[in-house]
Amino acid sequence: MSIPFRSTNRTIGKFHSKSVSSAIRTLLPAAAISTLGPSCLKNGDLGNNPIVDHATRKQSGNQTTQALDQMVASCTLVPQLLHLSSYDLSRIARSRMYEFNQLIVRLKREYGEPMAPPARGPFELVMWENACYLLPDDRRLEVFEGLRHQVGLNAESIQSAPDELLLPLAMRGGMRPEVRVFRWREIARITLNQFAGDLDSILRKPYTEAKRALKQFPTIGDPGAEKILLFCGVASGLPMESNGLRVLTRLGWGRIQRNYGATYRSVRAALEPALPSSPDRLAQAYLLLREHGKQLCKDKAPLCHQCPVAGGCDYAARQMSPFTLRTP
Repeated sequence: MSIPFRSTNRTIGKFHSKSVSSAIRTLLPAAAISTLGPSCLKNGDLGNNPIVDHATRKQSGNQTTQALDQMVASCTLVPQLLHLSSYDLSRIARSRMYEFNQLIVRLKREYGEPMAPPARGPFELVMWENACYLLPDDRRLEVFEGLRHQVGLNAESIQSAPDELLLPLAMRGGMRPEVRVFRWREIARITLNQFAGDLDSILRKPYTEAKRALKQFPTIGDPGAEKILLFCGVASGLPMESNGLRVLTRLGWGRIQRNYGATYRSVRAALEPALPSSPDRLAQAYLLLREHGKQLCKDKAPLCHQCPVAGGCDYAARQMSPFTLRTP
């Protein structure tokens, strides 16, 4: 079901009714809320009126909105609410709108059970990360499985494979295939020379040492190392790539900063108290956030009108053009 979602100069407009009710709960004393009766704020239902600006409520004659108008007249805090911007109102309501576990539940309802990468163990996961560049996952899978079946996904096989075998596979991975072949060989060399061909040995080390070991490999920084360890069942927080990070900042977690690393650390710090401890649940969250960023919460032209979590999204609340907001 969809409800109209339009902009208004009366600043409570352009907002999901559930967010408004949540903000009212935050700002008003319990005694004032109780005057509305249990039905008014249940499930964000403000008289079944999706646009809760003052003018719209005045036009409505049902009992719920009349009660809300009485509260406007009697409570000094509601006028303050009426003068908040929709963005500020979204910030007030966000923490009550979608806690992290609620966010993941909604995304799982939208996308189903996410599929983890086919790579197993640190070495394969490093190779998975280096299989292609700026191409869809199906192409990454093609290159990765080509390496598995035609070369062998172990350091010895890749080190000894001729360029005539590696280069055609690297060409399927996008631009600069020669660089890709060099990186594959470098991954094999580091694994053989520093880990005696057994990169699984890092999983027996403390987390910080394992992470430092992975960062020796081409293209693997902090987020990549954390993700590899997560898919190996070793977790310390939630790793994020660009899609998941964009989703979380738009929902109000952390702060967008000029430096990507600073933004990443800001979101990690904001999320830390809310995260599950299970590596499996963290991996599921990582995959669902990534999928949402790819499918709907895109960098350019995000599809907010189709988004299952737009009702609690700071970014959606700031958009100036009208759209139709999905309800749960």
